[in-house]
Amino acid sequence: MDSAKTFVGGALSGAVAATLVTPADVVKTHLQLRAHSGCNPTVSGAIHSIVTRQGAPALFAGLGPRLMRIPIYNAFTMLTFEYLKAMFAKKNLEASNLKIEAAHNNDAETPA
Repeated sequence: MDSAKTFVGGALSGAVAATLVTPADVVKTHLQLRAHSGCNPTVSGAIHSIVTRQGAPALFAGLGPRLMRIPIYNAFTMLTFEYLKAMFAKKNLEASNLKIEAAHNNDAETPA
């Protein structure tokens, strides 16, 4: 896969993942804040509280900054992974070829 496709694919997958997990992260933060204040909240109670007080879009609070960071991070992670994968594949192929060549040379030198 070429670098541009890897970069775009990594960025898009990072954006989708960030968007999908943001509501869970908002609920988690809400639960942590409530627990810190002495309450014993539930997940359904936290969702209900957020939606009734602030509306459903509040479940996506902080998505903008996440989308400025995570897709770029993910894109560079995927580029690095693909680069290292290709580099190690090339090194492994070279090492395999050297072993095959050495075995062939040993077979040629050994009298039958």
